[in-house]
Amino acid sequence: MCRMNRRNFVSTLGALGVVGTAGCSSESSTAPLFRVGSEGFQRRTDDGYRPLSVRGINIGMAKPGRFPGEAAITRAEYDRWLAAIGGIANVVRTYTIHPPAFYRALSAYNAAADDPLLLLQGTWVPTADLLSAGDATVISGGVDSALDRTVDVVHGNATLPDRPGYAAGTYDADVSDTTLGYLFGIEWPPEVVAETNDAADDEEYSGTYVSTREGSGFERWLAGRMDRIAARETDAYDTQRPVAFVNWVTTDPLSHPYEPFEYEDSVSLDPDAITPTDAFAAGTLASYHVYPYYPDFLNETPTYVEYTDHRGDPNNFAGYLTDLVDATTPPS
Repeated sequence: MCRMNRRNFVSTLGALGVVGTAGCSSESSTAPLFRVGSEGFQRRTDDGYRPLSVRGINIGMAKPGRFPGEAAITRAEYDRWLAAIGGIANVVRTYTIHPPAFYRALSAYNAAADDPLLLLQGTWVPTADLLSAGDATVISGGVDSALDRTVDVVHGNATLPDRPGYAAGTYDADVSDTTLGYLFGIEWPPEVVAETNDAADDEEYSGTYVSTREGSGFERWLAGRMDRIAARETDAYDTQRPVAFVNWVTTDPLSHPYEPFEYEDSVSLDPDAITPTDAFAAGTLASYHVYPYYPDFLNETPTYVEYTDHRGDPNNFAGYLTDLVDATTPPS
């Protein structure tokens, strides 16, 4: 199997970190605009692929004074926010599909900007649905439909009906040329990961665009959803972008002996278990929601508490991130 040799890399987008894995050259008519290379994200140019440094900011659905599910942010507010973000960052990350006004505002901003704001588009999975199902595979059909909608929204090719707690409307702004990649999922409840693992058979996931190697049941389920995203974009739009599942500290692949609460280190998800096939030129990456104050081991582990960063300052957050990067070594 052909893959680039890689080294780990981490880019921070608020609480988001990413570590990448690249596939081979594409057999499709157009090489990906963005891909994961040996040192991180790469952008296609007239002179080939060049490194892309990521400086990002998360943007949620919440508007001050309103519930997140109200989708109450106006076009004028999106215009103002994106202009401010563009002054300090080059990537905006969403957790879920926003109202059409967001994509229209992003398209308008990029049409006038010297340096575009790139999009990392998320697909949310309701925690209540996962907890109710127990085994994540039970809700695969609904999740896959949401993933299809996400890809269609990015390409300005969707009309979503009114649903409580979700954005809706006609999505006619194609922002795919400035979409850096797709992030799937949430901070996975450990009990759901464990139940999915217990219910799974031993067969690895072997998809068209991603496969697993020594993957757990939940990792194989994640691989199937990532494969769905890549397939939708390849089949419907003849293009590809990097894809990842969202992870967090509670289900990271590390062992945390100083964590006082067993629940917070009871099960792991390893992004190294999911790798791109030769058909997926854009590549996969690992993404993490990481907070400096939670779980408790971040402030209990001596090597983190005593860690000093490049400035010589105590920095438990940097100590953990260093271990996380070192633990993630995609196979070459």
